[in-house]
Amino acid sequence: KTITGRKGKVLADGQADMKTHLGKILAFVGFRHAGFTRSIEIVHNSLEGWSSWKVPLESNPVCPVQQFGSELLQKLDVLCIPEHIGTGNFQTILENAGLQDKPALVLYLGRLAGKSFDNLGRRMKQNRALMLDEILFLYLTGQSEPRLEAFFGCTLPLTDINPYVVRVGGNVPPEMFFGRATQVTALQDRSTGTGTSLVYGGRQLGKSSLLQEVQRRFGSEGSTRRRICFSIDVKNVGLPGELAVPDAVWDILAKEFVNAKLLKTRERTTEGCIDSVLRVFNDPQNKGLEVLVLLDETDNLLESDSRQDFRVIQQIKTLMDQTDQRFKVVFCGLHHVRRFSEIPNQPLVHLG
Repeated sequence: KTITGRKGKVLADGQADMKTHLGKILAFVGFRHAGFTRSIEIVHNSLEGWSSWKVPLESNPVCPVQQFGSELLQKLDVLCIPEHIGTGNFQTILENAGLQDKPALVLYLGRLAGKSFDNLGRRMKQNRALMLDEILFLYLTGQSEPRLEAFFGCTLPLTDINPYVVRVGGNVPPEMFFGRATQVTALQDRSTGTGTSLVYGGRQLGKSSLLQEVQRRFGSEGSTRRRICFSIDVKNVGLPGELAVPDAVWDILAKEFVNAKLLKTRERTTEGCIDSVLRVFNDPQNKGLEVLVLLDETDNLLESDSRQDFRVIQQIKTLMDQTDQRFKVVFCGLHHVRRFSEIPNQPLVHLG
């Protein structure tokens, strides 16, 4: 079959040619193929003529739903169906290819119109596959690049994809995180005037989702600096047991620095941990280093540390000041920190 567009001509006349032209077709639509034809893997090659492929992508597509965005993991399943097969056995073909419950792109090498399109539309509502035929391909030739937005706008309504799924632990896909731009910026900001290190609020209000979004964006928004973000649940710090002493947070931080290869070994004392972290930032080789630490569930830590005049929080604040906020810690919890306001000289007031 020949798919002809204003931008040129792409031939798709059999299994041998399909691998060569898949990358071109996907690039035309707007998917950023990794660029190596040999890396495209054929998964199924049926006797009836259909075939399925796994295509590596350079990056996840910008999509209004996570199923064709962040959850693709830079691998796109593609199903090619020649026109002579038709769409009557579409569901069976999807099942045989193992794609009945997976996000996939279906290339129909022909034209879908009239009853064939209506019948297929009803079947598509049971699956997560996006259909590209010659008619849609022709329509896309009139769209400005990148054409992905137009493609998704034409195909997503024909699927059963539902982006509104229940997530736990703040695990919200980036496609479904909206608003809170001021808070995201403030938590990343090193300035003591506009930045903040405190997040509080009741359960299921989106605190963990906010921290997750901050971690996702930190270091990925065009900065030329070396930026590292740790997100740590410290719910057990301050409770009876192994982490009863609030100083245990320093041991947790040292482990993260070792795992990130910022430190070779972990000091065993609080003073040793603080000194080793400070040396990391004083090292000329780490001149542009910024580390953002997001501590979630800090209520027990703050309550325990309040009984020793916030010694640990004061140590953290001092280290933040010594590094010009290149080392920054954010405290997230359920309860308003104003309950500590009667404690004289407590450092929380300086954290935002």
